[in-house]
Amino acid sequence: MAEATFKDPIDHVEAKLDHVEANESKDKANELLSQTSRSIVLTPENNARVLRKIDLLILPVVLGTYFLQALDKATLAYASVFGLVEDTGLVGHQYSWLGAVVYLAQLVSQPLIAYLLVKMPLGKFLAVIVLLWGITLSVMPAAHNFAGITNMLGSLLTYGLGHIDSPHLKSYQIIFMFFGLITVAYSAVVWFFLPDSPMTARFLHGDDRLVAIERLRANNQGIENDEWKWKHVKEAALDLKTWLWAAMMFVISVPSGGISTFGPLIVKNFGFNRFQTILLNIPFGAVQLVATLLGAYVATLLKWKSPVLAFLSLPPVAGCVMLIYLPRDVSAKGPLLAAYYLISVYPGITPLIYSWSAANTAGETKKKVTTGALFITQCAGNVLGPNLYTTGEAPLYHRGLRSNLAMFIVLLGLYAIQVFYLMILNKKHGSRRERMGKKAVIVDHSMKRIKAASATHVDDSLEEDETIGQKAFDDKTDWENEDFIYVY
Repeated sequence: MAEATFKDPIDHVEAKLDHVEANESKDKANELLSQTSRSIVLTPENNARVLRKIDLLILPVVLGTYFLQALDKATLAYASVFGLVEDTGLVGHQYSWLGAVVYLAQLVSQPLIAYLLVKMPLGKFLAVIVLLWGITLSVMPAAHNFAGITNMLGSLLTYGLGHIDSPHLKSYQIIFMFFGLITVAYSAVVWFFLPDSPMTARFLHGDDRLVAIERLRANNQGIENDEWKWKHVKEAALDLKTWLWAAMMFVISVPSGGISTFGPLIVKNFGFNRFQTILLNIPFGAVQLVATLLGAYVATLLKWKSPVLAFLSLPPVAGCVMLIYLPRDVSAKGPLLAAYYLISVYPGITPLIYSWSAANTAGETKKKVTTGALFITQCAGNVLGPNLYTTGEAPLYHRGLRSNLAMFIVLLGLYAIQVFYLMILNKKHGSRRERMGKKAVIVDHSMKRIKAASATHVDDSLEEDETIGQKAFDDKTDWENEDFIYVY
């Protein structure tokens, strides 16, 4: 029978594990733990204490970085309603390319970035990137021709900056300089306050670093390894879920790039002036904020990402249909705005796709390559997205809106395929554990809240094999580690 000769990728990886050299590079967390003479017991108390420190000191820096990154990219859209297109003489697809060119640059540089993320200290590397981006935005006023909460605050600031009367700078030039200089200053915050890993976090003292490491053991993903492993690259390329997540990221980035660049122009063509347009973008940001936070909260409660992603994809479908078929007249202003706000749910999708991918990928190099693949397709989608719209198609923008509608529908199909594939992988891992004398079904405590995980850990500790989780810091990929549990 052909069945006797069939080998799937995971079985092939399993057969190769016995031949791995004993001195293969492992996770840096493993090195630190091996140098510690005492064992660390993870309790609900020390787990909660360390988590509280991380939430208070790391999350604000990360959120601030993401906030400014999103705010800076929205600056072009804000500037477009303050005369950028007219003053610089942009015609045809030139404004579209102005929105796409930054993603084109990111797309070209991504292979190098993915490599540097493995080799360089993460916190310092991110600080340099933030600095360079801030400088780039600050010098934008020098160009005179073609040669969520973010939108809420950005719209308010732009409304105020647009009223500044300067004999030397136009309103859109002031907007670029203001946001760019803020980003430059913030890079210092990232440099000094964002650690590269739990092992270098200055706010963790005594055994807290060891506790921070131990609390990550349950997800079997490791923490840090600066060796670039080509076998991880190969595995990422052969892994179907890598391509499915990359496809999701491309598909969602097409409407994201188009709406983020042309959104204010679409609203302006409903019949509003430039200041009304900016103020009406505040509810757009409010919906983004609620959708993103609520989506993350529900995904945490359900322990599943896919149902939340499917739910978040439905309002943009309705919004696109409404904008395509509603007339552009005074009586339709209200419904048109409602449709625009329905579309604004889409920003909650992108972070959940990244989170879903990260939760289902292990091995330091494989994680970086997978994230790099997602970012590459995100850039590609953002390059294509604005070019599906042109200023000449105002006020209807039907081509761009129809394309966006198709993308949101395709997303729903990709979610279903990915869930089915992850179920297959979990079944294969269960069979591997059984063949190795382990329990076929194990519990992933990393997806639970601290109290729930601690309570179930007491009940399960007598039943679970002591070898479960022993490979967590061996820098094994999710294919190589039979204890890895895929989440839906």
